[in-house]
Amino acid sequence: MLPSLNEIRKKRVSLGFTQGELARLAGVSQSLVAKIESGKAEPSYSNAKRIFEALDSLHAKEEKKAEEIMLSPVFSARISEPIGKTLSLMREKGVSQLPVLEEGVVVGTISENAVLSLIEKGYRMEDIRKTSVREAMEPALPQVGRNTRYSSVIQLLKESPAILVVEKGKILGIITKADLVR
Repeated sequence: MLPSLNEIRKKRVSLGFTQGELARLAGVSQSLVAKIESGKAEPSYSNAKRIFEALDSLHAKEEKKAEEIMLSPVFSARISEPIGKTLSLMREKGVSQLPVLEEGVVVGTISENAVLSLIEKGYRMEDIRKTSVREAMEPALPQVGRNTRYSSVIQLLKESPAILVVEKGKILGIITKADLVR
């Protein structure tokens, strides 16, 4: 089902395009776009669909990409290092989770929540500090490419505290929920 025809003008204006530009992209006449926007014409379904598809493609081009909102560099933990060292790095850098690497490959995540889970299980903090990251790590954060659209990033962050921006196995950046509200 297509959106209401009233949405055409709103979307076009919010994207900063003229009626002529939208018409060219949709393969219709500028006068048809003007008549639809003024309520003086009812387009065929196929013309309305082409106009909405053109608006969607314009929106996708305007949408930010992951590389534009990611933070870099990304600090990480090694799987074999003690949690105490990792906690010191997290405190120093002001982060609540780090990707865990083994031979340069992301294998998990270490977070404040993982440490809290150990405390909840009865571990003493002095023992936790000596425990290896391997023993407490959680599954790896989701990974996306640098050109992943903002809307996709938002959907992933609804399910995960952060996502990694990766290219050819190399971590380029990280995006957290806090980065989207800055």
